[in-house]
Amino acid sequence: MILETKKRVIYAVTAVILIVSLIFTTSFNQTFPHPQCVLNQKRPSFKQDPLRINERNVLFPHEEFILKNATIIDGDGKISSGDILIKNSTITEVGNLNYDNIKTIDLQGKYLTPGLVDCHSHFGTRAQPQLKFTEDTNEYTSPVTPFMRSIDAINPRDPKLASLNANGVTSHLVLTGSKNLLSGESYGIKLHRSPNNLVEEMLLQYNVQADKLVRWFKIAYGENEKASGLPGYPVSRMGESWVLRKAFEQASSLKIKQDKWCQKPQGDYPTDYELDTLVDILRGDLNVNVHLYETYDFETLVRIANEFEFHIGSFHHALSSWEVIKLLKEHQTSVAIFADEWGGKKEQYEATVNAPRILAENHIPVAIKTDHPAFPGQDLLYYAQIAHNFGLPSEMAISAVTSVPAKIMSMNHRIGYIRPGYDADIVVWDNHPLVLGTKTQEVIIDGIPMFQFDKLKPTPPSSKAMQRVSSEINVTSDSFVITGINSSFLRNSTSLNIDPQSQEVVVVDQGELKCIGSATYCTFDSNVPVVNLENGYILPGITAVSPDVGLREMMNEPSTSDGDGSTYSQIIHAKDGLILDGLVLERLQNAGVSQAITAPIGTHFQRGVSTRFSLGEKTLDTSILDEEVAVHFTIGDSAKSPTLPTISSQLKELRDFIAQGKYPHLPIAVHTHSKPVILQIINLKQSVNRKIIIIGGQEAYLVADELSQAEIPVILAPWRCTAKRWENRRCSPNTPLMEESSVNILHRAGVKFAIGQDQFNSVRRTFWEASLAGKAIDGFDLQQTVDLISHNVDEIFGLQESKNLVVFDHNPLEFGATLAFSFSNGRLVKVFPEYEEEIKGDGLFRGI
Repeated sequence: MILETKKRVIYAVTAVILIVSLIFTTSFNQTFPHPQCVLNQKRPSFKQDPLRINERNVLFPHEEFILKNATIIDGDGKISSGDILIKNSTITEVGNLNYDNIKTIDLQGKYLTPGLVDCHSHFGTRAQPQLKFTEDTNEYTSPVTPFMRSIDAINPRDPKLASLNANGVTSHLVLTGSKNLLSGESYGIKLHRSPNNLVEEMLLQYNVQADKLVRWFKIAYGENEKASGLPGYPVSRMGESWVLRKAFEQASSLKIKQDKWCQKPQGDYPTDYELDTLVDILRGDLNVNVHLYETYDFETLVRIANEFEFHIGSFHHALSSWEVIKLLKEHQTSVAIFADEWGGKKEQYEATVNAPRILAENHIPVAIKTDHPAFPGQDLLYYAQIAHNFGLPSEMAISAVTSVPAKIMSMNHRIGYIRPGYDADIVVWDNHPLVLGTKTQEVIIDGIPMFQFDKLKPTPPSSKAMQRVSSEINVTSDSFVITGINSSFLRNSTSLNIDPQSQEVVVVDQGELKCIGSATYCTFDSNVPVVNLENGYILPGITAVSPDVGLREMMNEPSTSDGDGSTYSQIIHAKDGLILDGLVLERLQNAGVSQAITAPIGTHFQRGVSTRFSLGEKTLDTSILDEEVAVHFTIGDSAKSPTLPTISSQLKELRDFIAQGKYPHLPIAVHTHSKPVILQIINLKQSVNRKIIIIGGQEAYLVADELSQAEIPVILAPWRCTAKRWENRRCSPNTPLMEESSVNILHRAGVKFAIGQDQFNSVRRTFWEASLAGKAIDGFDLQQTVDLISHNVDEIFGLQESKNLVVFDHNPLEFGATLAFSFSNGRLVKVFPEYEEEIKGDGLFRGI
């Protein structure tokens, strides 16, 4: 009995202790809630503070200095004059400053902007040159990997850092890849070399208090995911949506459990490492960035976001965004877009160069970005210039690469402006930043001058930034006279009636080009209509040397092309696969490209025989200018195959082909960028009597003297450095990193060269790329620049000058020009009131 009584007492006391403990714990948790429960109720909030000091200032030794007499273009695009005081990596004062004891740099009116911001990058996770085992952008073992973090893959010693710096880019948002639907957390970085080679020291939010950290996330939707073919991946947009909903439903259930636990804690706080990031999205703790293109994809993602009550901060790539303005406004979101990319795949087909302007006109915040290194990150300003050319106002073109991407990153309290309290990220330009060819003269990151101001030049800057204006050309007759031709770059062609002394008037009679010359040289009916151009330019037919032009409509859709002949062992001819319709040829022609030299599709060793054709013709007999132009071969890694597994075997096969005397009347065109391969071709040329041309040639400048001596010409395609592959890793970054450009080295050595492209959808920039090359060559004039995309091409391939020509209003080698007339085979084929019409609906099926 006594023992039984003792047991009952012990049980009773234990129960009382448990009850008291539970009451105390509940009371304690109500009075002192779990730290995570407190965090669940907090949202990041930031505001600009003029007294703020850049937290990154502890990383670098720095000095106090003043930028004097600057023309400041702020992140809102507004221009003012003034001085800037920089101290502790921070802009501390802006205005008319006079300090006797502070170092002062007199900028003599030079233009300044905030450091450029790219809000869509894969810097460091796909370092160039790209190698198999340094590719870390995508963890595509599952379509749902929200627990991944780009910081874990960023190589702080990415060789591209210097080039990005030198072109004024100071901040990136490094996103995870686009092969996963929910691919992971992203990180903002400064493109400032880490003192200790640590990614941590590159973080934009280095040394920022934990409770004030901004976080970013990446969602991707569309073709990339459903076309991956990977196990467990959806194969339709329906499947993609289901995968997203399932993941967010699981996260939503976890969030409910966490909220209930915080109200009444029992056991451990519920968590799931694979879902926690998605829960944080549902709580509003991450900026969500979505990769997509199609109009109905926007609608689907907004539908899912509304269903699970989270906000999409920005749509990226977003080439069809201009068609869903109402949806974007209702969701109160922004767009990060390419300036003129289009057509590589179906979901890019509705793109228009007018999109940035349309978005801006409808008050949708628009950022221009690069997707580095998919497109060169150093060209960020170039893309803003292109957007401005096509109508994006100058203020918005500047803000599209400064304050708007900063706002998309929720970092517009720190970067994107030149104001007190902002990070001292500033770029000094040698010209107005929206002028083609503008270069940096100094780049300041975190208050540290990258070049120590040793590249500053005394020359005053220009303030001329051109925007394209549609010409009011309304020709209803087949007979008319064009006047106002102030500049002609036609050579004394025997195929056209051209006055060698004066080329001020163009006479068109019944659609035929009859005469080019002075009003006294050319006779015409005084009653015919006269089209007077404001500042007319007449040029010969511009030739695109680029893969696939006329053979393919969309890169990722094999059914839209002639096909890839990689597995076919016989010589094939590009003329047999020409496709003379579609948007590709129409848009290239609208850009002023008259003709193309194209080789059969593929990067295999024996590509086949190229053809030259006019873009403005609809039948083969009128379009083809030269059925056979050259026999094309690829030498390099991309041409390796089971039958030709080595570069050495490819070179042997090429020697055998030449020894057999096949196609003796045609030059041999070798596609390669590699210096070692070019040296092998030079050696081969010494032992054979055959004309050889190098196409690609990004490393050709390294052997310029040898090429000149061997009389081997080069089609630079493209001429500016990308360094994507091992075989062109030594391409020149050009100025300002190099004292002399690659094209200047070739020119000085006496190498005959021309400008081509490596992607058909960038051929629209042919004039601008030639202009950039011409500006980089000492003493080059406009005629020589035009020759880079016309006369030089003809000479290199041994072709006769065609009867194609184009007439522009204003200089097509600068921004702001409008193509007015295009002539093919001496006949008028188009009058151009607009560069590109806005195709409402699906442009893929237009014209059917």
